[in-house]
Amino acid sequence: MRIAALLCVVGLVGCGALKDAAKNNPLAFAEFCRQWSEAQDARNAECMGGPKGARFSSAEITSFCAEAAKSLAAKRISYDAAQATTCINAIKTASCDSDREHAYAYDACNKAMGGAVPVDGACYHMGECVKDSMCSATNTTCPGKCIAYPKAGETCGGTTPICNHGLSCVTASGASSATCVAELEAGATCTGGNLANCKQGTYCDNTTTKCTVPANGNCQVVGYGCTPKNYCKPSAPSSSTGTCTVSRKAGETCTQATTGTVSECERFTYCAATGKCTGPGAVGAECGFIVPGELAACADSYCDTIGSTGKGTCKAYKAVGDACTSDNECGAGYCTAAFKCAAACSGA
Repeated sequence: MRIAALLCVVGLVGCGALKDAAKNNPLAFAEFCRQWSEAQDARNAECMGGPKGARFSSAEITSFCAEAAKSLAAKRISYDAAQATTCINAIKTASCDSDREHAYAYDACNKAMGGAVPVDGACYHMGECVKDSMCSATNTTCPGKCIAYPKAGETCGGTTPICNHGLSCVTASGASSATCVAELEAGATCTGGNLANCKQGTYCDNTTTKCTVPANGNCQVVGYGCTPKNYCKPSAPSSSTGTCTVSRKAGETCTQATTGTVSECERFTYCAATGKCTGPGAVGAECGFIVPGELAACADSYCDTIGSTGKGTCKAYKAVGDACTSDNECGAGYCTAAFKCAAACSGA
């Protein structure tokens, strides 16, 4: 099935066999949601690096799917079981580097599960709105309403931070507000640092001021220039430039970062004092900046230190009504102005 799905995606064989398999083996929504979330997490780990389960933990998947089930029951999203398996297979088999395959997977999954709330309709989260629109709901404005993505030249930011496809929200020099502008292709002149409005998959090189495709050659130690699953290894101690090097995986031997360098370990992991890449940590594990350049994350818990320096301990999420000082203590919820954990915006 995996090989057939890949051939179907790249157009080498017809997709009829996959579609027939999907129709003959429809998934219940709860099972589809679980498989979809796990497939997204696994694909992200494969393409971007990091251990499986780091992007979507089992607890987060359970919470997300419970909320999605409410949306389905209230008809704020639609679900086509006949398209479910096609969606899952498209995610699992899409190449990390193929825009065509990503587009196929995106289209297949929209057919399986999509937003059903029209623009100006009441919504509780992003997934409930129809294509090319977003939900304005926040923790304090619940429900929100579906708002169309701003188009080229329209104002963006605030309640509409996301522009339509192929556009970026940019504040021009001297402008009082941001507008949606076309993303720049590789080779175009760019300004505004590494995260200027270059097309996804490229970055703004601070030296050449050109949108550049990472090539795993020379790089900026603290910046961009390497493809995912690689880090910039300094050419010499205290050097600001270096060479892209394959990141080390969890359990592999590493050397801790120092001031002005980055971790050798893959995403969501860090180089511990033991000289091994590890993480994310469970309740009781160390977290925060263990040393400059080494950030330890928590799994299904929060770090009791906030900021760019200092280290702390992973703590269990607080319950609704418990005292808090920041949103990260409350898990899927948020910390109110009265410093109490409250549940996130949720539909009936």
